[in-house]
Amino acid sequence: MSIPPEPIIRGALRWLELIPTTGVHRARALFLSSKEYADLTPTQYSESLGWVERAGLLEAAPLARTPDILFEAVILGGAPPWLPDADLLVQDPAEIPEDALSAAEALGVGPTAALACIHRAWGKVDTESRREVGDAGELEVLRHLSTRPGVTVDHVAGWSDAFGYDIAVLDGFRSCHLEVKATTRENRLSLYLSRNEFETMRADPSWSLAMVVLNRARQLAKVYSIDRAWIQMAAPADTPGGGRWSSARFDIPEGASSPGIPALAPFIDSQSSPLLTGSN
Repeated sequence: MSIPPEPIIRGALRWLELIPTTGVHRARALFLSSKEYADLTPTQYSESLGWVERAGLLEAAPLARTPDILFEAVILGGAPPWLPDADLLVQDPAEIPEDALSAAEALGVGPTAALACIHRAWGKVDTESRREVGDAGELEVLRHLSTRPGVTVDHVAGWSDAFGYDIAVLDGFRSCHLEVKATTRENRLSLYLSRNEFETMRADPSWSLAMVVLNRARQLAKVYSIDRAWIQMAAPADTPGGGRWSSARFDIPEGASSPGIPALAPFIDSQSSPLLTGSN
């Protein structure tokens, strides 16, 4: 899908304005008979109604039928190629892409409100994408992990989020507690760390952070270990008087990562992927 053209967006707004009070059939009759609505063709009204139905807005509460909410639905449904990087590419109203700006103008949404809508849409897409890619990254590490005899591997994140790491590797007296973060964008190594994961890192010497890059097929392409000291230094500070961060984004610079996962070395055998050993 893409962001609909301006006539379809205007038609969608009119459907949402009229349907709650007149119903679909009477609204259609008004669109076809009234000069007030003659600027759009019957085909455009039909297409705009189809778009509204696909977006699930007919069942939405009245407050979800405002121009702002409709604009956000346009961005989410259109999934423009710039949306996954909107947090970096669209930081000011002047940076709103032309396709989104045209849609906002059609709905009467000003640039400042449009920017807020774009960031909300990006947040929804980013959260869902991080969850899916993160799950795939953990499974890919497990798939490439071949251990020595006597080593136990427990995918703890598969049954609890409370540990502060995703995979436990044990051989009786040694352990590696691996937190896995995944991305599909090699040119942008960014990750989110929860406060629980951060505090676990500080308290647990066996904790290690792996950043994995997946290809388009969600298969392992590259693996990096992220320096613990850098994470400690880069973490935000709590505010005296009660302000305390619960989750933070870390943009990994050059020098803060190294190939492979050295912490796994005591536990794996020669059958493990060179991506994990850093020897590829």
